[in-house]
Amino acid sequence: MRSNSTTAEVMFSKIRQWKSSGMSQKSFCRQHGIAYHSFHHYYKKIRDADQNSSTGFIPLQVSDPDTSIFALLSFSNGNTVQFHQAVSPDYLKALVG
Repeated sequence: MRSNSTTAEVMFSKIRQWKSSGMSQKSFCRQHGIAYHSFHHYYKKIRDADQNSSTGFIPLQVSDPDTSIFALLSFSNGNTVQFHQAVSPDYLKALVG
C-alpha cells in the first residue's frame, strides 16, 4: 500500500502529464486508469496551493515624497513599472492580468 505522500506525488506527476497532453481530464483518466474523482481531488489541491502561493498586492510604501513617480509596480521576478501619473483601474488590471 502506498503512503498518502507517495500517492500525492504520483498524482501530481500525472496532473503535470495531463497538462501537457492536450487531453480532457476524463479522457486522460480513462487512458491512464485513474479514477476521475481522485484526479480531480488532487488537481484541486494543486490549484488551491498555487493560488495560496501567489503574493498578490503589497501595501504601497512612499520613501521620497518629492519624487516624480506617481506609483511603482514591482513584480516578483524583479521587473518594475513606473507610473508618472494616475492610471485607471482597468488599465492596471489589463497590465497585470
